[in-house]
Amino acid sequence: MSDLTPLEAAEMLEFLSRHFLVKDYINLPGYKEAVGYAASLLRAIAAGEYKRVKHAHWTGRTLVNGEYHFTCSHCQYGCSHGKSKTPIWDYCPNCGYSMEEKDDGHDG
Repeated sequence: MSDLTPLEAAEMLEFLSRHFLVKDYINLPGYKEAVGYAASLLRAIAAGEYKRVKHAHWTGRTLVNGEYHFTCSHCQYGCSHGKSKTPIWDYCPNCGYSMEEKDDGHDG
């Protein structure tokens, strides 16, 4: 991983584009737009406009009073998912973690 900050990376990308890369790639369709877009995303990250997404997964499907409950693998918060045998929420309402991480031990 680079030691550059996102802002330094944006500045370096813009500098290289202006002074070195332009000669060879200026005629490629969309080149200038792609470099500008990449630099703008790096600048947005540097400004704090994007936050790192943290991942967890639902574990421990249990049936309680006719409703399925799952537990967050990060904070251990348990919540009901109604009659659904699979989780219906894509994030934990307690810690906010995204539930996109795979649970290799899930039984189905």
